[in-house]
Amino acid sequence: MIRRLLILIESLGARLSAFFTAIAAGILLASADTIYHYWNVGRAIEVPETATLMAVGAVIAFAISLPVFLVILGLLEKERKLESLVGELRLTRDRLGDSEARFRNIAEAASDWFWEMDADLRFTYFSPRSAEVVGVPVEFHIGKTRAELAGEDVHTEKWQAHLDDLANHRPFRDFRFVRRGHDGRLQTLTTSGKPLFDPAGKFSGYIGVGSDLTQQLEAKELARLAQERLALAIEELWELFVLWGPDDRLVICNEQFRKINASVIETTQPGTLFADHIRAAMNKGLYPAAAGREDEWFAERMAHHANPGKFFELERQDGSWLYIREQRFPDGSVATVSMNITDRKKSETEMMAAKETAEAANRSKSDFLARMSHELRTPLNAILGFSQIIRDETFGAIGVPAYREYAEDINASGEMLLSLINDLLDLSRVEAGKYEISEQVLDVHDMASDMRHLFAREATAKNISIDVSTAPDLPLLQADPRSIRQILANLLSNAIKFTPPGGNVQISSETTPAGFIVRVSDTGIGFPESKIETVLAPFGRLDQAETATVSGTGLGLAIVKSLIDLHGGELQLESRIGAGTTATLIFPADRVISRIPATAEAD
Repeated sequence: MIRRLLILIESLGARLSAFFTAIAAGILLASADTIYHYWNVGRAIEVPETATLMAVGAVIAFAISLPVFLVILGLLEKERKLESLVGELRLTRDRLGDSEARFRNIAEAASDWFWEMDADLRFTYFSPRSAEVVGVPVEFHIGKTRAELAGEDVHTEKWQAHLDDLANHRPFRDFRFVRRGHDGRLQTLTTSGKPLFDPAGKFSGYIGVGSDLTQQLEAKELARLAQERLALAIEELWELFVLWGPDDRLVICNEQFRKINASVIETTQPGTLFADHIRAAMNKGLYPAAAGREDEWFAERMAHHANPGKFFELERQDGSWLYIREQRFPDGSVATVSMNITDRKKSETEMMAAKETAEAANRSKSDFLARMSHELRTPLNAILGFSQIIRDETFGAIGVPAYREYAEDINASGEMLLSLINDLLDLSRVEAGKYEISEQVLDVHDMASDMRHLFAREATAKNISIDVSTAPDLPLLQADPRSIRQILANLLSNAIKFTPPGGNVQISSETTPAGFIVRVSDTGIGFPESKIETVLAPFGRLDQAETATVSGTGLGLAIVKSLIDLHGGELQLESRIGAGTTATLIFPADRVISRIPATAEAD
């Protein structure tokens, strides 16, 4: 551009030089003519004549140079336009180059591939992606026709229609075909193409795109199989199953759900709104709990469905009971799973009825025992009193010694019967909830010592020692004194009865963070731990040879457990055969009362 501009400037300078030379020549010519006339004629030409000659010369020079000057200006304007056009062409070429490079990059990066055909319907271009998909180099396809690369029988109706589209230069979309890949697997491919025409309307080829649908179709098939298996599994469920979509419309349900809703079967079809199904079933009387309060029940059911999570029970029209759980998924869908618990509800009802019957019978038994205890005590008191008078010969000696022995037996039997009656009465009171306790602050050490003296004669008769291992300064216990005496009496009586001669019985107590602890342990015959529940039950006795000759009703430990329960405490038993038994009483910590020091009392 600069070089051509310099050439033009040089050319323009030459032409301008000629122009000014012509003017100068005209002026000189006029001057020479003036001198000539002056020299030869003897006079000078007049100034006007000289000026006229000079003007004529200038006009002649301008007339000669003007066309040249105009030509130069025109050339310069054309040169400027040409340079502008060249610049635009270069910019367009650069942009086309960028677009082509961008297209090539996209073609290489895309999961699909691009192809081109010429006017003879032979491939001229394939993007590199095609080689990755089909496993064949791009060069293999170049120059070949569509039929030559088919991979299938081109005589089928599908292929004949496709080849006819190509031959008649028609666009086509999503033409699918199957070919065997380089690894031997069948590939499902699809291709689309658009014919190209030049400005004159002449066909120049095709441009198109191809895709590999193999993985997509395999995934779709796997999803279809999985959906079929899921639907089959749902159908085989014993539970009722229904899935509501994010729009709260029915997606899928099983036969169990359709069966129980047979009277509103039309609302078990996909697309049914949950609210429409519930309202239709309610109006048909399928929910007994909704009777008489339909609007309120419907609102409660909808609220539970909107905020699922908790299990609930629902009675159906046929008397069956469902245990229902609804679960919301992240996409807003809700699955409803209902388990038929009719048999369980029936069992619960029967158990409840049996329990109520048993409780009524137990109350009747307790009432009967309470009445009979009072009725038996009156004659028993007379028997005990008169037998004691005879035994002690209060009103004089008995002539026959055997009568005294009979009186002693009668008195002992009466005492045993009275003890049984008292136990029955206490147990019946506890079971009936009529056993009243009067709490006081007790010194367990003193009470344990008193109980040791009470049972000293019985223990001495069997050569059994009773030890009290409680600290005199032990904290006090808030409890009912009569209950605590009976508890200790029953435990000591059992310990002495089931401990062989020469054994030991120990009463100990302590306080821990758990509360006030009292233990009664012995070195008796013991029993298996598996029998603990048996001995704690009313009238529970062990079937051991060692206990066969031991008298008792089996109420002692049952009464102990009932009385400790009344105090909010706990009874624990530990026993091993031949190693003795330990009964542990645990009273709550709030029943422990701190002992006031003697100095404080004096103050």
